Amino acid sequence: MSVDADIQREHAYQREHLEKTVSTLKKRLLSDNQHHHDDNVRIMQVRWLVAVWYSSQDIPEIFTIKFSS
Repeated sequence: MSVDADIQREHAYQREHLEKTVSTLKKRLLSDNQHHHDDNVRIMQVRWLVAVWYSSQDIPEIFTIKFSS
């Protein structure tokens, strides 16, 4: 084989390898973004539930004050 053919074959191999690597990284990025989004949604739900719980703790005190007056 000539040197040019070896270089072209190596170039093609490197290109294919890099294209597969880029494809894999894109898939991982999409997956990571989805997991990040899901985590953020869960955090917001927990914050909302905690806020509701704290506000519901105040309700009996308000009624107690009104009924005892």
